[in-house]
Amino acid sequence: ELPEIINSVDIIIDCMAWTSHSFAISNPYYDLELNAKSHLYLLMQMPENCKAKVIYLGSRGQYGNPITNVIDEETPMMPQDIQGINKLAGESYFRVYAKLKKLNVISLRFPNCFGKNQPISGSDIGLIGSFIKDALKGLTIKIYGTGRKRNIIYIDDLTSIILKLSRKEFEGFNPFNIRGMDIFIHSLAQKITSITRKGSVIIEEIPDRIKDTDIGTAEYSDVKLNKYLDGTSLADLNTSLEITIKYFKQKYNDLEM
Repeated sequence: ELPEIINSVDIIIDCMAWTSHSFAISNPYYDLELNAKSHLYLLMQMPENCKAKVIYLGSRGQYGNPITNVIDEETPMMPQDIQGINKLAGESYFRVYAKLKKLNVISLRFPNCFGKNQPISGSDIGLIGSFIKDALKGLTIKIYGTGRKRNIIYIDDLTSIILKLSRKEFEGFNPFNIRGMDIFIHSLAQKITSITRKGSVIIEEIPDRIKDTDIGTAEYSDVKLNKYLDGTSLADLNTSLEITIKYFKQKYNDLEM
């Protein structure tokens, strides 16, 4: 039924993905299926000059750790882990077929996303999810290395940007970075323990396994996106963390019941 569905809609938001960076290293074949091959099934069913616009959800991880002070859409991409490799492959399929089939595609390269409805259990629930989980359990959050930064984005901000882009007219292949908010990892953990009033934060030496896949501290620029949308707005970080922590607490209470 996929061809009929494609021909009946105006926009496709392709968010097929597997977000586990650590598991992707130990199971690259599974990551390949979900983060690269899955998009080919969609593309093979899209007709030439398809009327449906596509927004593909890419990743900041596609850039890896480039030797530059500022990362923009023209910065060469060299992923540092398997997940980043396959996310880049997925985007590359869209870039090539946008030209071959005359498709209209936007690729959004966005950072760590958090908020309501994110995973709350398991061994890999994202950076912020794991911090919240440990804090609520009263555990010590281990931060590896000093001066390490991450870009993060609240889910409501991300969906707002996607909605605005869906209302724009665009042609061909169009990549955009979403910067979100940048913050030191240890500061992020401290904010979470401050809000939960549980847990603690310690900084340890960064192990080689993390150092080898770290994405660095280059400024992540979304000047192009802001110009295209005439500016973007972001929720207050403390407020968005409080909402996310409240969501975690409620879900944990439901599980206990």
